[in-house]
Amino acid sequence: MTSLSRNGGPAFGAHAFIWAGEWTREGAGRVISGAAEAGLDFVEIPLLDHGSMDLEHTRALLDHHGLGCSCSLGLPREFHLPFNPEGAGRFLDEAVNRYETYLLNLASQAGELLDRIDEPNVFVHLDTYHMNIEEKGFYEPIVSLGSRLGYVHLSESDRGTPGTANVHWDEVFRGLEDIDYGGALAMESFAAVNEAIVGATALWRDVVGDPDALVRDGLAFLRSRAREHGVLL
Repeated sequence: MTSLSRNGGPAFGAHAFIWAGEWTREGAGRVISGAAEAGLDFVEIPLLDHGSMDLEHTRALLDHHGLGCSCSLGLPREFHLPFNPEGAGRFLDEAVNRYETYLLNLASQAGELLDRIDEPNVFVHLDTYHMNIEEKGFYEPIVSLGSRLGYVHLSESDRGTPGTANVHWDEVFRGLEDIDYGGALAMESFAAVNEAIVGATALWRDVVGDPDALVRDGLAFLRSRAREHGVLL
């Protein structure tokens, strides 16, 4: 998980693919410096090739810029869950649910799983891109989870710039306001994509355009909506 935000409210961050598709030393520098310039609290680092990551270099960059981090993982093509569940299990030494899964598609299903797990350190991660496909709306699923919601991907319906497509953002932030949300908020838009998850994300065209405008306009939009609803101070 991320460090606490600088202002005491929910931590606000963004996915690395906004700035770079590969977590090389150069890519890490571009991502972390870009997030710091945008005034974020953390970056979300995809662990697509964690064996080749320079962890000491990454930690030094995060410490230098005063940023926290979270990590996520998409299954590579050969380990897609519907076709190779045994391989996926070997690849994931822990439980990580992503786009490829058929096990959980709704917030209500995630809540039922948490009831069965019944452990205080497990929480739900919602993604507005997937909610736009699977849920009947945004407000009710968020409110139904309440304090069990701990991480939210803020992603537009086409994975482009937030505020330019079909996600009902006022519903999202009204729900977060009503549960007094204090977890992490991560803007997830893909200006750069790693080839390992092209199939999983189904991004076959440029949905962003100008990456600088994505950072400038997308973050400004999300922060504005969050502040309107009292989610960010």
